Amino acid sequence: MAHDLDLKGRRNLTPHIKSLQKKKFIATAAGGGKTYFLVHDPRVAILHMVETGEISASELFEINELLRDLKQDAIVASEKPKAVPVPIRKAKLA
Repeated sequence: MAHDLDLKGRRNLTPHIKSLQKKKFIATAAGGGKTYFLVHDPRVAILHMVETGEISASELFEINELLRDLKQDAIVASEKPKAVPVPIRKAKLA
């Protein structure tokens, strides 16, 4: 990836890696003095960007149209449940 972007050195590559991590396109882990990269299915990143508002409902519709044409399952954004306030009862003291 660094070669394709013509980036030389970690200092130039790190911001791009962090951006991809933030958008959930990749995950990284370090072990044994090495850094490992996991490339997620693009659906993971798309769903994350829908939930954070980076992709609108109309853009998601277009993405799902393309997925349908490719005979793939649509990406369904789940709505987060809203917090419901629970009334607190005061205990009666004897």
